[in-house]
Amino acid sequence: MFNSLVDLDEAASPSPDLAEAWEASGDGLSMTFRIRREVLRHDGQPFTAQDVNVTFQDFLFRFHTRAHAGLAPAVTAFDVVDPHTVTFRLKRPQPAPLRQLLVTEAPILPAYLFADREPTTNLETVRPIGTGVIWCESWRRDGEC
Repeated sequence: MFNSLVDLDEAASPSPDLAEAWEASGDGLSMTFRIRREVLRHDGQPFTAQDVNVTFQDFLFRFHTRAHAGLAPAVTAFDVVDPHTVTFRLKRPQPAPLRQLLVTEAPILPAYLFADREPTTNLETVRPIGTGVIWCESWRRDGEC
């Protein structure tokens, strides 16, 4: 149902997923991702760099154990450069940041579901609206698709 910025290819090397390309700064203190422009969510809304920003800051770094412990301590900020570009600012060079951005570590969620809402009490935040090839046609409060 969900995608991440990067995936792994057959050789277990990072490959594009929601990000079409990325580059690290020379000092290793930032990584900039260019987001694929044609990606739509299951509800037809476009996928944007703001989705990345909100997913990490408001959800993954607060509630996802591995993202909170692994990547959050290294990230100082996210810069949404434009709707299709986001930069991760790092406190120190990160040895394997791309592997921490896989879907198991960092599924990207819709920012508009979290706008001015607390994710732990808002039922909209549990409705699965992703970008993947599998989607939920309907959703019930008990979580069944």
